[in-house]
Amino acid sequence: MQTILIVEDYPAVYYTLEFMLKRDGYNVVIADTLAKAQTAIQNNTIDLILLDLNLPDGRGNDFLYHVRQELKLETPIIVTSATLQSDTVHSLLEAGANGYFVKPFDINDLMQLVNHWTSINVAD
Repeated sequence: MQTILIVEDYPAVYYTLEFMLKRDGYNVVIADTLAKAQTAIQNNTIDLILLDLNLPDGRGNDFLYHVRQELKLETPIIVTSATLQSDTVHSLLEAGANGYFVKPFDINDLMQLVNHWTSINVAD
C-alpha cells in the first residue's frame, strides 16, 4: 500500500484529503508543519507528497528545495496553494514540483492527479 504525505495546516483540507485517500486505499501521513513533514520523510517511505506553501513554521518552497536538492529524493510532489501566480508556478516546477493545484480545488481532479503519479511509481 502506498503512503501519501499531506503537508497542510488547515484541518478542513487535510481531513478531506485524508478521507478521500484512505477511501482509495492509500496510507496517509499528515504533517501540519514543515518540522513534522521533515520527520515524516525520515520515518516513512513516502510515495507522494501533497505540499501546501504557507505553513506556520515556514514556506513549502523551502521544503521542496530541501527534498530535491539536499535529500535528493525523487518522490513526486504536488503543490497545493491558494496563492499560486504564474511566476510562482514556474519557479516551483523548476525546483522539482511535479504538479500544482490552486485552492479551492476540485477534489476529484486532485485525486486523478494523485492516482496518476502513484501509478507511475508502481510501474517503475
